[in-house]
Amino acid sequence: MRNQNHVGKNVFKYKQPESSIFYSNKLNKLHLIIFEYKIQFLYKQLLEVIIGKNIDFSLATTLFSDGFLAYKLFNEFNIPYTVSIRSTDVDVFFKYRPDLLPLALNIIKHAKHVFYISHAIKRKVVNNFYLKSRLPIDLDHRSTILNNGIDEYWIDNQQNVDKSHCFDFVYVGSFEKRKNVQKLISALEIIREKHPKISLKIIGGYKDINGKISALVKSKPWISFLGEVQDKKEIVRFFRDSSFFVMPSYRETFGLVYIEALSQGLPLLYSQNEGVDGVFQEKIGEAIDPHDLSSIVGGLKSLITNYKLYKKEINKIDFEKFRWSNISKFYINILNS
Repeated sequence: MRNQNHVGKNVFKYKQPESSIFYSNKLNKLHLIIFEYKIQFLYKQLLEVIIGKNIDFSLATTLFSDGFLAYKLFNEFNIPYTVSIRSTDVDVFFKYRPDLLPLALNIIKHAKHVFYISHAIKRKVVNNFYLKSRLPIDLDHRSTILNNGIDEYWIDNQQNVDKSHCFDFVYVGSFEKRKNVQKLISALEIIREKHPKISLKIIGGYKDINGKISALVKSKPWISFLGEVQDKKEIVRFFRDSSFFVMPSYRETFGLVYIEALSQGLPLLYSQNEGVDGVFQEKIGEAIDPHDLSSIVGGLKSLITNYKLYKKEINKIDFEKFRWSNISKFYINILNS
């Protein structure tokens, strides 16, 4: 737990009455800097919670922080575990803590099953300079690409209306650097030279550290800045009033908002080797290089040119694979295998 305000926010009514949530003591700055110290701190509290209880399996939701805890339980108590590998693992830990790669290898080797949240993350794992020649030969047989799910509201309220008569783009997300909003706006301005009716709606806008992106957005009359919107019905309305969803971000674990936008029939602008890249056989939009302005411009042009093709392809998607109840059944099958 990093913030005391998080206590109670994820509480819900369990179908199994013996289920419960336990919170760690609050992490401090030193824990966030020294990985081993953080794990020692959390493992001690974890043991206090589970001692005397009949724990026979653990599911780690990250490779390093959670995976190390599950690995320690396995070593000390022989409790089997699964581990999920996410964007933070491959884009942060792989890059800034290469000294932990031998630990990552051990966690993967001893996991009963490994889940990659996206195809892009699997590629980054199997192509890692340290891991690729050392991964266990049976890993393909005990690993799965299992995407995150979305709220059932989106699945139960799908729509795919033709909006080819307009050029309305929408973005939902923060203004943090990795979301690439500044470059997106620059690309759209280039496109507007030929299509001056192009507009952009922005929902979100938090994490703007120096206010630079907010100031840029507010200076453009063709951009509507709607701020944070919590009501899903409102977001659905904004999606249905738009033609395309655009988010050329990098370091994206999966990007649930891409799937939410697709459920409302919006072709996507997304990044190569990130997030939803490789998730669909269908042509759902354009994958671009988020670091290259000309690539983003080219992707936007293709969206406009091939709009009707994407709409037909989106109609083929089975969104049931993103329903959490179906995803949970897969986890249960793995636990029982």
